[in-house]
Amino acid sequence: MKDISEMGINPLVLADFEAWQNAPTEEEKNAILARCNARYDEMSDRQKAAFRESCKDAVKRIYDEVMDDKAARMTEQLRVQLKTLAPALSLGYIAKTYFGKSSTWLYQRLNGNVVNGKIAHFTCDEIKTFKAALTDLGTKLSAAAA
Repeated sequence: MKDISEMGINPLVLADFEAWQNAPTEEEKNAILARCNARYDEMSDRQKAAFRESCKDAVKRIYDEVMDDKAARMTEQLRVQLKTLAPALSLGYIAKTYFGKSSTWLYQRLNGNVVNGKIAHFTCDEIKTFKAALTDLGTKLSAAAA
């Protein structure tokens, strides 16, 4: 994951957050919050709106980065779990039927290929879809074996 300072957060806000995080007492934390609130209260309505939008954007970037890291870890776990099972599955069928994608798309994610300069992995939603596909196929195999 990127360092938080690389995510486009206002340096003053970042410094205040770090100071608050490292404050040894509740009194010091409250003093930092009071200073931040006073600074916010001094802003014009236009500045407040821009500040709120900037904060929203920063939180979204951080959230997206955290979710991307989570998805990459989950993809790696799935890759390990499928290592012995993959040869028995029609991954092309799974790609087309459950994702509406090509087998190449699926293999890029399962193999961790570099695509557009980044290591390809599933999103969290795609991992849920993949697990649902395996469950569906398992149910169909069990029914056929009965």
